[in-house]
Amino acid sequence: MDMVEIVRLGAQFFNQSRANTQAVDENSIFAALCHLLDGNDQGQNVDLQSIIKALNQAELSNIAHSWLSNDVNAHISATNITAIFSVEKLVAFGAELNMPEQDVILGLQDALPTMIDQPAWRRY
Repeated sequence: MDMVEIVRLGAQFFNQSRANTQAVDENSIFAALCHLLDGNDQGQNVDLQSIIKALNQAELSNIAHSWLSNDVNAHISATNITAIFSVEKLVAFGAELNMPEQDVILGLQDALPTMIDQPAWRRY
């Protein structure tokens, strides 16, 4: 599985999350996730390592560890999402998808653990 496939998987989980994504297609979610993770529209230069660093800096290494291990993925709270992404990034992500912050956070809560849990990205 390459990085593009990992982000596509994240877009799929975001689309199937508790967030109201009825007005958003999966390709738009894919592009927005790429931008949120400092990549381009095609999924190049996506930086999943930055999420692990941000979790560790926010003293949430237990969450990072659960996502990186074979253990059950720990839940990430809305507060923790706002701790690892700047307000500006979350606002831009929501604007790109034309979604309110609450739905953005719900989608990310479901998508991020799935993306980080994929061992293939660690070689990037």
